[in-house]
Amino acid sequence: MQPRSTRRKKLSTSILNNAGTGRGRRINLLVLAPALLLTVLALNPLQGQITSPAAGGIRTLTYTDSPGQHPLFVFYQTGETTVPGTLTATLPGAGTYTFQWSRYNPSLPGFAAPFLVETAQASSTASGLDEGGYRVRIFDGTGTDTLLYAWVMLDELGCEVTQTAAGTLPAYMYTCYTVTISGQVAPDTLWYYDPFTHRPEFHAGGTV
Repeated sequence: MQPRSTRRKKLSTSILNNAGTGRGRRINLLVLAPALLLTVLALNPLQGQITSPAAGGIRTLTYTDSPGQHPLFVFYQTGETTVPGTLTATLPGAGTYTFQWSRYNPSLPGFAAPFLVETAQASSTASGLDEGGYRVRIFDGTGTDTLLYAWVMLDELGCEVTQTAAGTLPAYMYTCYTVTISGQVAPDTLWYYDPFTHRPEFHAGGTV
């Protein structure tokens, strides 16, 4: 029996070379191409990673149509000033690369033209990010060319306080001695999209 690592390597080579067979059964690569690409991006340890030390939380997003998963970096909004997202992309090793950052646009649907390009860098940070999906292409022109994906959520609780149309406290809620304040709080939500099939998905703030 061949060692497991050797069998895995041969299987990966067979798929990427469009051999398209496995145990005598033909595989339709045109149908499986998006799923295979997402799986390779998720499992290849040389793909590097996207991180964000500034994020208040990290979740994992999955997709109905595609295997694999992508990180969701949550930035909690606790004051009147918006806290934007920040993402940093790196690859292992001592090389330098070109980084191209793009944001997902549901109206296309797909990723728009790069909004940030950095060359000859070991890592790249995209800051001032709004809520949404982000893709970074990392390449060096000599063999390394990979894509990383991440989502940013600016998580803000929805608050509604009981008040009049003029924005004042109703008279029945206060006296000379007491004040009653009532309202409700609702968790924030995020719509995200499968990068390959563009199927919309739903994530509720405060959930894992």
